[in-house]
Amino acid sequence: MIKNIFLHDFKILYRNKIFVILLIVMGTFIFSSLKFGQIRYNKILKNISDIELLEKKDFQTFQKDLQKIEKNNGFFNGPKWQNPTNIYTVAREMGSGFAVKKPSPLQILNVGQSDLLPYYYKVSPNKKQALIHESEINNGVLQFLGNFDLFFVTIYLLPLIIIALSFNILSSEKEQGTLKVINISNIKLSKFIFYKLFLRLSIFTGTYWLIVVLFLTTISVEIILSINFLWIFILVNLYFLLWFSLSFLINSFFKSSNYNVSFLVTLWLVTMLLVPSVIQVVTEKLYPMPSRVTLINEKRNALEIIEKEVVKTLEKFIYDHPELSKNSKEISVREYNISKFEKIKKIDNMINPLEKKLEKQLEKQQNIISNFMYLSPALLLQEQANYITGTHTLQYKKFDSNVNNFREILKDFYINISYSKTTFDHELSNKIPRFNTNTNFNNYSNRTLISSVLLLLIMTILMFVIGVKKLNNN
Repeated sequence: MIKNIFLHDFKILYRNKIFVILLIVMGTFIFSSLKFGQIRYNKILKNISDIELLEKKDFQTFQKDLQKIEKNNGFFNGPKWQNPTNIYTVAREMGSGFAVKKPSPLQILNVGQSDLLPYYYKVSPNKKQALIHESEINNGVLQFLGNFDLFFVTIYLLPLIIIALSFNILSSEKEQGTLKVINISNIKLSKFIFYKLFLRLSIFTGTYWLIVVLFLTTISVEIILSINFLWIFILVNLYFLLWFSLSFLINSFFKSSNYNVSFLVTLWLVTMLLVPSVIQVVTEKLYPMPSRVTLINEKRNALEIIEKEVVKTLEKFIYDHPELSKNSKEISVREYNISKFEKIKKIDNMINPLEKKLEKQLEKQQNIISNFMYLSPALLLQEQANYITGTHTLQYKKFDSNVNNFREILKDFYINISYSKTTFDHELSNKIPRFNTNTNFNNYSNRTLISSVLLLLIMTILMFVIGVKKLNNN
């Protein structure tokens, strides 16, 4: 009986041109999104490789220049502001370093927040250069229009294809007059509809994973064998199953095909657009972001106060080191370096509280999204996909926090040198702190993943159980 149902329904689907077109469209979307993801991932890897090469080349040139000056007894043939023995010049240019967040290979599947947040900085004691500075290497990270990736197709487009495949699995039987024949047969109506739905689910998910797995295999088999890919496999399958079970439930009410498709599309609009939009509006109302203009004005005010404080610091330094006043050249070099670094230090102390306020608001907004993501399966899957693929806001925030810590280490290193030495040499160049690029910023919570999986599973089972009961009762 089951075999006959499958064969009969498969022939109907095979001869249905709309069904075949839907599968072709689906396959095209999946393949093109994967290809775009691969292109973007390769571009990120190339940019990181270029950064590492540039940093290595510049540092080698810097060390050669230092050795050359040492051989010439400290003579430098060039402008003072380019002198590699000047401590502040070194800190601002040659002695600055790059901080990089290496992408996960699964970023091919999901762009997440990686199109809005930087994956590298050029860090110096006075600032960390991100996307708004002229000296930034062109990486195309800031793309406000978004990106076409596999999870966009999976979350937003494929549910519409699921609706198109399953909205009339029962209503079509009723409208064609074949429902009476099924009712007098020796098979329950719920089983008959379930088998039809299972065939569509198998073809749909089989096509999806066949394209995805074959594509990823051409890149690296290790991606498919990773635990992260297993989580994605489970979550995506449950997401598809949720939409099929929802269609099963709506069909169990014995309404017309027009009613079913209208209701399912309305649910799609609510879960995909309305709920996330409401959450976003509530988040922005509860925790509005501090004004950027205020931050700039505070920085300007801080500069005026700091100019006076730096003079006092220099006077105290000369008072504590009277031996330096005998050598006017040495004291002028030290005054310049100390004043520059003290200014940076004091600006940071005044601006950091404002930046921390900004960070707290972002954290509160993210907490609201994390707490209310369970109201929308789309938002739930997107959040978990961002975590698994290493493209979540909090993971980039962790990277940004590490960059800030690295900048503090770099700043302290040069400040200590400026107080003890007047010139930079080859020996000191080997002690310049470097950012640890091997740090893993793509960690995530297994507990949150498990709770998401359980929620999707419970919702799916619940809708199937209710649908089966309604069909058996009718």
